[in-house]
Amino acid sequence: MRLPQSSRSPISIHVIPLTFWLTISLLTPLCAHAKTQQLQWSETRLRFGAVIVGQSETQLVTLTNTGQTTVTISAITVNDSEFSISGAANGVALTAGQSLDLNVTFAPSASGYSSGNITVTSNASNSSLQLTIAGNGVSKEVLQASP
Repeated sequence: MRLPQSSRSPISIHVIPLTFWLTISLLTPLCAHAKTQQLQWSETRLRFGAVIVGQSETQLVTLTNTGQTTVTISAITVNDSEFSISGAANGVALTAGQSLDLNVTFAPSASGYSSGNITVTSNASNSSLQLTIAGNGVSKEVLQASP
């Protein structure tokens, strides 16, 4: 005895790759045109080594306008009191391609690890740009030379 066969046809093997290809091709343009940041740091993060409490270490970092228009910086802030920044004032305008050198100083007041962010607020396409900073305050020299 023969069983009746289903009247439904199985999904064609070609339909699944075609559907996948169409989905990917429609979504790719949405991801491919990601904007580059108009303001960029010269470093991805600043790390200070071990700095003796009561002393300080300064590092240079550069902020660059990589866009085609002038950017006005409205604020540059540091969220940890162990760090300070100099070399810029609020209201500074960076024309297209112009850079600004900033000095970041780590002056630990106590032993221990400190970290924070420098935040630049501006009218750039990336209106809030952060740079991670970190350092370690130590009570005495980690390594001492002796004769």
